[in-house]
Amino acid sequence: AMLSDEATTHQLLNHLLLHHLASNEAHAQFALLTDWPDAPAAHAQGDEDRLANAREGIEHLNRTHPATEGSPHRFLLLHRARQYSPTQQAWMGWERKRGKLEQLVATMATGEPGPFMDLGDASRIATGTRHLLTLDSDTRLPPGQLRALVAVAAHPQNQPVLDASGRYVVSGYGILQPRITTPLIDTTTDAASATPYHWLMSGQQGMDPYSAMASDVYQDLFGEGSFTGKGLINVAVLHSVLNGRLPPEQVLSHDLLEGALVRCAVVSDVTLVESEPSRADVARSRLHRWTRGDWQLLPFLLRSGPWPMATINRWKMWDNLRR
Repeated sequence: AMLSDEATTHQLLNHLLLHHLASNEAHAQFALLTDWPDAPAAHAQGDEDRLANAREGIEHLNRTHPATEGSPHRFLLLHRARQYSPTQQAWMGWERKRGKLEQLVATMATGEPGPFMDLGDASRIATGTRHLLTLDSDTRLPPGQLRALVAVAAHPQNQPVLDASGRYVVSGYGILQPRITTPLIDTTTDAASATPYHWLMSGQQGMDPYSAMASDVYQDLFGEGSFTGKGLINVAVLHSVLNGRLPPEQVLSHDLLEGALVRCAVVSDVTLVESEPSRADVARSRLHRWTRGDWQLLPFLLRSGPWPMATINRWKMWDNLRR
């Protein structure tokens, strides 16, 4: 997420607290993975104030919900400084979301200091963490879903197995993708202020226990699903397969590519909640970003050698371009 203003930071901290309360996991850590907004220089006015505000909120959460004695802090703030991007002609977080995830996984897998600012205990990641659950800033984690995902990952048939090179998953899954559903009310505010566009596009809302066991065609027929950026990641496997493997400044979003290389399973009876865009211009911007990301995967389709993928995953990418 972006530390853009005080209201946004407050909303992010509230989401972090809700995830903690929903998970009911004593040894889990909950982190905000943040950048400053893009700028024409490495530093911009108000940067330090935004960071201090977020740090104060994290420290307040740790005081209110302390970890057990001797354990790392429960709430973390992992913030990166800006780097210059030649393609964007701006100072920004390296590779945006893709870079955050790659650098976080590398830090967790190796234990070496990463690019995140040293904020003392508020940025100290617990050692030996096996799984990472990625959520967008507007994603809700219903109670019990984290435990259910970890239980699925622990099953022997789902354990990822690497080939001799350590760069290709031959069986099992490195990522588990839950089903995404819309909430009963607009998560941004409440039902009274939901826009007509949101009402029109969101369709059926809420978690329906009778349809929770939804089918996914790719998973059912081919044994692999599609990663959409919100799921449970095996830290060691993702680091082994993807670390330093993707070309810089060329991949806007690599969810589909990441799931293809690490093998992703769709867990249709575990659900995350995320609201549809509230306005048409927001939906258009998101679709434009997705379309750019799909076309940037074309070189990976034309050159199969460096990035071996199953045929069904190549079909998914071609099908996105067709549509």
